[in-house]
Amino acid sequence: MRTFTTILDRLEKILFVLAALTITVMVGVILLQVFLRYVLNNPTSWSEEVATLGFVWCVMLAIPLGVRHQEHISMEFLVQRLAGARWRWAQILLNAVVGATFVAIGAAAFGLFDSAARQVLPGLTMATGAGIPLLIMYLALPIGCFAAGLYALERIVLLARGEIQQSSPELTHTPEEEMI
Repeated sequence: MRTFTTILDRLEKILFVLAALTITVMVGVILLQVFLRYVLNNPTSWSEEVATLGFVWCVMLAIPLGVRHQEHISMEFLVQRLAGARWRWAQILLNAVVGATFVAIGAAAFGLFDSAARQVLPGLTMATGAGIPLLIMYLALPIGCFAAGLYALERIVLLARGEIQQSSPELTHTPEEEMI
């Protein structure tokens, strides 16, 4: 398990750096486009596609990080009412559902590859002179989904071994909950 965790730690760092780079490129391209369009009155034909590519890749690279750190949407008000072994089994079940869902989405994405390979991104194609396929965007799906599935599997193993314990409700209570 130590080797598996080391690999997942390295993967996490790579995903984080790539997500940060893609969001940086996305913001930079959008700022450039705003400047070119509204100041110089000379917009680009490719900036929207680059920003969209950056957004899709950023999201799909960040989703596994959210799964690993349990920062995704969940109904904790139900699960937190459970204690001990019931909590652990509920967490294992939830992570199994999350992992299986991501793996199913990642596997289904391969069915889109044939069609995406035949289509091009027109703005980037015009700007570069090369036929840049839409497949570049669709590749983010299986990469992000399978990485999320790996992190869900890691969490299941850690829960089954008892290495993840339920935190006390006092520690998880936030001021926002007082307003509800």
